[in-house]
Amino acid sequence: MPGQLVSFVAILATAALVGQDPVAPVPPQEPAYAAVMKRWIRSAHDDRKLLDECAAALLDAGEPGLRALHLELTTLKAEDRDRRIAIETLLSTTVLASLEREANRGMRYAGQFDHLRTLQPYAGNFLLNLVLQTPSWFPSDQRVLVVPPLRDVFQKPPEASTLHRLEEMAKDEDFESEELREALALALAQWGRRDLVKKRLDTYTENAGDGKTADELHFVRALAKLEYELREYPEAAAWWERFIGGTVALGDRVAAIDEYDAACSYSLAARAEDALAALERCAALVADGKVDSSAAITREMFENDPDLRAVRGHERFAAAMTKAFGEKAGEARR
Repeated sequence: MPGQLVSFVAILATAALVGQDPVAPVPPQEPAYAAVMKRWIRSAHDDRKLLDECAAALLDAGEPGLRALHLELTTLKAEDRDRRIAIETLLSTTVLASLEREANRGMRYAGQFDHLRTLQPYAGNFLLNLVLQTPSWFPSDQRVLVVPPLRDVFQKPPEASTLHRLEEMAKDEDFESEELREALALALAQWGRRDLVKKRLDTYTENAGDGKTADELHFVRALAKLEYELREYPEAAAWWERFIGGTVALGDRVAAIDEYDAACSYSLAARAEDALAALERCAALVADGKVDSSAAITREMFENDPDLRAVRGHERFAAAMTKAFGEKAGEARR
């Protein structure tokens, strides 16, 4: 090819200028994730440490690593049993490692598991199997952690028969936990089946009343959190505004975590001024040590929570973060 010829001539010319023999081009180095995945596929598939290392390398690489795994999945042949075991085991381990990583971050937000869409339809089928079939090795009480990634992976609804089975689980008060049933109801609402969520919304709204008593404000807060989970951010922001205003009117203090959650909804609803004000109040409470230990607020949340992306560049945001957590190491003013 002409391009190859030009490149070779250029190498020769450079070598002549410096009085050296021409040096052959160095082939590009194999990415670390590809190398470790190759080792896993070629192994006896009995080394748990190597398997975990491979899954971590794929997740660390981001989309290129996950695309490489997807390619392996799409090119599997039925007769290649050993390779199928290796790749399918790697898929399940990678998806579970992603769930564990995100759980350890201490944040929850829409799109948190969008990266797993690169592994569709395989990741979605695996996640559905955890919820609907629940293998013996997977703890039943952990199924609720599978629902948020399902919502991100399935932007379009699963097939009707699958939706029906999920709906039956969401209605099963005798066997399924309330936490799992509520999580499934949110997923079903996202996929167009809002009946179960509507019942909760109606009940909460009725009990919220005018939001003037502590009991009513409990349900106002519940509505704010539910609308956020439904990804209806303007509605969530409106309920947070009522909750904060009502709590202050009663002479009570709004918890730091509620100020933070309100700020997230305000930010997502394009109410930047309200978001910054809530973060400033939250920061003041953190600085004064007035934070429930069960609802810790961290610097990482301020720095990395995507919900706050719209206001993170504002100087008031930086000031609030410094007030809450002090100057970051290496960034102290001189």
